[in-house]
Amino acid sequence: ECVHINKCMEKPPVNHSVLPYLEMVVTTVCNRECRSCSNFIPYIKARAKHVSASEAKTQIEDLKKTIGVIERFQVHGGEPLLNPDLPEIMRIIINEDFIKRIRIATNGTILPSVELLSVLSGSRVKLAISNYHFNKTNIPLIEQRCKGFGVEYIIYEKQLWYEFGKNVGITFDTCPINKYPVLFDSKVYLCARICHAYSDQGQKYCIDIRDTVDLKSALHNDYLKKGCHMCNITHKLIDPGF
Repeated sequence: ECVHINKCMEKPPVNHSVLPYLEMVVTTVCNRECRSCSNFIPYIKARAKHVSASEAKTQIEDLKKTIGVIERFQVHGGEPLLNPDLPEIMRIIINEDFIKRIRIATNGTILPSVELLSVLSGSRVKLAISNYHFNKTNIPLIEQRCKGFGVEYIIYEKQLWYEFGKNVGITFDTCPINKYPVLFDSKVYLCARICHAYSDQGQKYCIDIRDTVDLKSALHNDYLKKGCHMCNITHKLIDPGF
């Protein structure tokens, strides 16, 4: 089961700790099936789902009790723009002062809706667009829309992915992507791959934020790292999106 932090690690409602980074998965639905997806999304299609706005609101409220500040908060998937509740989810996130810089990751295959762009307009949110081989024609259109609504965006150029091989047994200290904890279904994991691939549908190697804990301290719990020993990531860089 998901780890329950000892009472000695519990904190009062006021929490001043700072977390450098956290991803929030708002959907495990995607319109691509990239074989080296670090989030394991193509292999969990049978249980893919969107996070509703009400679910997201509850998770953000619980998250606020566990951490004082999140410096960078990334909305992730799947493909976030497929979630019909994304505009309302972003309204909820933008209204939280404890969350500082915000990005939405997208594979660039979907034009953001007018409703979403209206929510993001003039806000601190950046739309982070991956420049893949399959979305070249869409990127100029997305840029045009963002500029028209005053939405900040960034294009990730010359990306490379880490290949996943046949051998398992990586350790946290040697993992090339060990600084990206992820929140999904009220639980925090060291990475999205542990969440989706190695955690028996989200029941292992995680922190339940419905417990009142100091999240930053709890992320150092050795229990969370047990999922790393099931991982088959390598240090070989490959072209993304295939």
